[in-house]
Formats: sequence, structure tokens, C-alpha cells
Amino acid sequence: MKKISKIRFNISNLPLALTVFAALLSVSHLTAGQNALASEMTPYERIMQDLEETHQLFNVGRYEEAVLGYTDVIQRGLKGPSIYFGLAQSYRMLKLYQNAIKYFDMAIELSPSFSDAYLELARTYEALGYPEETEKNYINALEKGTPSDLTFANFGFFKLNAQPPQIANAQRLVDAGLEMYPDNPHILYLKANILLKTGKYEECWAVVEGLRFRNYDGLENSLIEELTGYMDDPYHQVSVKRRIQRLEERQNLYLMTQSINAAAKTYANNTAEQNQ
Repeated sequence: MKKISKIRFNISNLPLALTVFAALLSVSHLTAGQNALASEMTPYERIMQDLEETHQLFNVGRYEEAVLGYTDVIQRGLKGPSIYFGLAQSYRMLKLYQNAIKYFDMAIELSPSFSDAYLELARTYEALGYPEETEKNYINALEKGTPSDLTFANFGFFKLNAQPPQIANAQRLVDAGLEMYPDNPHILYLKANILLKTGKYEECWAVVEGLRFRNYDGLENSLIEELTGYMDDPYHQVSVKRRIQRLEERQNLYLMTQSINAAAKTYANNTAEQNQ
């Protein structure tokens, strides 16, 4: 009876065993297929695949692994300004600033008009507390290549936070930045901070209101807190709270309208496809 019972037990588990076997077989085939695909790749294709995977590691914040990945492809002979830039950025995010400077310089040597490399080099020197090198590289970022919105914003904050604050220089960077990048949130955020520092609270609020209405990633939240602190008399306290409430109502209405318009557009496109 024990033997029969044992046989019945094994038979009752046969579907599970077959399922596990099938899964293992499929994994085996998949692995074999991947290995076959990898073996068919040329050395250049393989190294480019490794580089793309390294970029992804950086994008998800795995900077230690990104350093290893960039270093590996460089040692295998793949070199270029964007690769050195990626390695430098990885080091900068790890606060290994001297290593970052080395590879930013190498990227710039290969591409003297690499504006973003000058920008990040300036930010690196700023983190180290070297104002002269910081300013020199911010200027290079503006003058060589096409400066990004962050070049104007970061250089402007560097001027604004100087001792004493260089308000006029920061404002010039705002004006130049908005001319190239109208309505840009990072440059508008700098503008609002200048207005706040110079005591122009109502004008600052107008910029903050614009940022919040456009739903820009919460840049305005810290400014709202500071504005509330500066407007410390009862009238302004109530005024700020009412403004925030009205602004949230407008923002909700704006987002709802956007959603309705998107749904209407989708419906119109689907109807048009069905009528074809």
C-alpha cells in the first residue's frame, strides 16, 4: 500500500513537474538564443551595446557601475567626447571631483565647442569652492557652442549667491536666457529668486504664479514658503493663502481642460480611422 500510495503521489505531481520542465526548457532555449545572438555580433556592435547599457546605468542613478562601464569601453578602444563626458558626470555624481575634472578636460580637448562639458566642469569647480575656475568655465559654456538653459540658470545663481550678490549680472543672464529660451522654468526660477532677494515680492509672486500654473515640477514651492515668510503681516498672510487657493483652483481647471481636449482629440482620430 505504501508503494501504491507513493506512485499515486508522483503521478498527481506530474503536471507540476511538466510545467517546471517546460519553463526550464524555455529558459534554456532563450539563453541559447541570446548567446547565439551575442556570438553573431561584431566586436564593434558588442562594445556599442555595452556602451548603451552603461548610459542606462547612469540614467537610473547607478553611478559606480556606470564608472566601471565607461572605463571598460574606453580600455577596449572606444573613445570620444561623449564617453569621457559620461564618465566625468558619473564621477561628479559620486563627488569624486578631481576624477571628474580630468575627464571633462579630456572631453573638451576632443570637442572644444562642447558647451555642456564646460557647464558641468564649472559646476564641479563650484562644488570644490574655486570661484575663478567656476566663472571661467561658465563663460566658456556661454561662448563656445550652444549654451543650454541650465547654463544661464546655474551661472545666474552663481552670481546671485556671490558675496556680495551680483544682482545686475544675474539679471543680465536672465534676460539673455529668456531671449534664447522663452518661458523656460529654470530661468524663470532664477528670475523669481532675484525678485525675492531685491524685495520685489509682488513681482516675484507673479513669476511664481506662472510657474505653478504651468505645473513645473514644484520649482515654485520653496519660493511660496519664502514669500509667505517675507509677507509676515496679517494682510499678506491671508493674501498669500487666498492666492494659493485660487491658483490651485485655476490649475485644476487647466489640467481638467487639457484632459478633456486630449480625450476629444483621441475620439476624433478614432472616428476618422473608422470612417476610412
